[in-house]
Amino acid sequence: MSRSSIANLVAALLLAACGQNADALGLATRDQNPMLQPVYLPGYFSVAADREWRFDTNLYLTNTHQLKEGSSEDLIIDVENTRLQFDLGMRRGDWVFTASIPFIDNQAGELDRVIEDWHDFWGFPQGTRDKTPRFEIDIEYRRDAFRDRTAGACFQRR
Repeated sequence: MSRSSIANLVAALLLAACGQNADALGLATRDQNPMLQPVYLPGYFSVAADREWRFDTNLYLTNTHQLKEGSSEDLIIDVENTRLQFDLGMRRGDWVFTASIPFIDNQAGELDRVIEDWHDFWGFPQGTRDKTPRFEIDIEYRRDAFRDRTAGACFQRR
């Protein structure tokens, strides 16, 4: 597939995603960092008319890779995240009431190869992706004495 074909496909997918929710101001986005999953962060939800109910669904797929190494602390986040979220909202005067029910799945990076190929295709740097194993979930915080790769893991499945 040529570079222009892929660019056209990406542009078409973005336009289709924008068209699904015409009254919203762009694509539905949220911070998918797995360290923030236990914390509720409300997303953008538009209810235009007074006393109007609105139901919305969103599907977020992310592949997060972060490696931060300091003199006394290390942080490794290498995880793929799928979030299916159902939102219900209603406007009453100046008040907007919303409820969100998310279904979250953290898993090993099945998209690792796709993202690496994408970076290679466009000439983007891989960053620190080559320093961690492929197709594994790894979320770790290490501090001071926990310099060994297996020590101090908050969550690790291999």
